[in-house]
Amino acid sequence: MAITENENGTAAMDAQIKEFFDFVERKMVRRYVSYNEIASRLTPELIEGIAHCTTKKYSLLKLARLINASSRFDFWKKIFECRDLLTKEEFFQIWYRALNDRGSIFFQEVEVPFGKVAYFSNLHEEALLVTLPLTDAILIDNPSVKFRYTQVRKPGWKMVRGMIGRRWQTLRLPEMLRNSIEEDNPGKFNISRDMSGQKLSFSLLGEVMEKKAFKIFRMLLKEEELLQKVIPMDELCAHISGSYTDDLSVPLLCSIEEVFPGTLKEIRDGWGRNLLWYALHNRKTIWFHPKCGLTKC
Repeated sequence: MAITENENGTAAMDAQIKEFFDFVERKMVRRYVSYNEIASRLTPELIEGIAHCTTKKYSLLKLARLINASSRFDFWKKIFECRDLLTKEEFFQIWYRALNDRGSIFFQEVEVPFGKVAYFSNLHEEALLVTLPLTDAILIDNPSVKFRYTQVRKPGWKMVRGMIGRRWQTLRLPEMLRNSIEEDNPGKFNISRDMSGQKLSFSLLGEVMEKKAFKIFRMLLKEEELLQKVIPMDELCAHISGSYTDDLSVPLLCSIEEVFPGTLKEIRDGWGRNLLWYALHNRKTIWFHPKCGLTKC
């Protein structure tokens, strides 16, 4: 029986894949290999071949497990750049694995041309960090990348910050003002704020939201100062969707929709993603659960 051209091509690719994985094994040190050792051989054609390989011994996910943690983000970036060569199912599996890569978002050790650099929670080596996959927008769904991306303030970082939670200071509020928030009394809130000279800030807004003072929250939404000087609408919605539990996020979002009808469905970040995407990254809710109020909202 004559061997078809397609069969010849498949056999040649299978041989190339086997040769590549044999090369990886030879380069492994303590069960892992540096991505930089194999980068020149991992061509788009080979990536496509591995993705569609029928031999269960070889796959992109198995290759990912062989690459050391300090260079794995370089590998994810390469695969993401070649995502059009993968089926949607294959790419989803890769994306999910990359999404959950890294044990701590506050510490990473990264391979660079002349050794390694360690990044802790504080920002340093910023000029180098902005060039690394650790701050590349293509990997923005990974928690470590989100954290570092906001640190170096790349385009769209303020909305991305909503998925990791925006921090604020715990204010030493006058007793009357604090009581007005706890009672959710807008009139008392305004009087006590005027008397104390307390300025409107994100920290004060955070106190209002955390205490579930929804009446005061709706009142503040109507003040131009809040959205113009304290926090814009898109960032506020991203923060609420990505940071709060159902019993807090849903009433806050509904309040926004009540004051500004049609706003929620129009919110998009720099990559075109809506608030449902931010809910997916919310660690305080289970977005896929049938009883998740945030997802339904």
